Amino acid sequence: MIRVVTSALLLLAAVSASPLWLRPEAPLRDGISPRAMDETYLLPKTLMPTQYTIALVPYFDTNTPTPEKEFKFDGTVVITLTCVEATSDIIMHSYDIKIEDKSKIVVVIKGTTEPLAIKDIEFSPDDKDGKQFFTIMMEQPLEVAAEYEVTITYEGNLNEDLDGFYRSSYMEGGVEKYEAFFFYSYV
Repeated sequence: MIRVVTSALLLLAAVSASPLWLRPEAPLRDGISPRAMDETYLLPKTLMPTQYTIALVPYFDTNTPTPEKEFKFDGTVVITLTCVEATSDIIMHSYDIKIEDKSKIVVVIKGTTEPLAIKDIEFSPDDKDGKQFFTIMMEQPLEVAAEYEVTITYEGNLNEDLDGFYRSSYMEGGVEKYEAFFFYSYV
């Protein structure tokens, strides 16, 4: 039996604005002073996420529809966010995911169904510290105080390096079994 253990969202994805632990009154997190945090990994404060809804479908060797899906996963995330400062870019952290093209992304004003125009998407190259960013470049700036929903369909590798959505295995009755875990950390 495959066990899948997940917690809140990824993102993957995750859009961030002003994390609580960065505020001066916030306690230390994992023994790290907020001032010691690598500022280059923080996201712009232009957008404030308020809700994440995520669906992940892992593929192990026992439930793989095709060989190229082995140890990969399909994902969909819906991020609700509020625009704090006018911006045309939605920037988020990403880890080991693939988004085919901008047709896999829909941005709407919350409560509406008309998609807003996306100019382009871009993954930043990994830097030496493993930081990965994903940017959705909008045709028009997002409006301050407006709420938006961003829906992204993606696929990723079910890796073994304990980051993002990853896999582990164990032996039971002489049979190797797999399980998936989700590591999410706010930054």
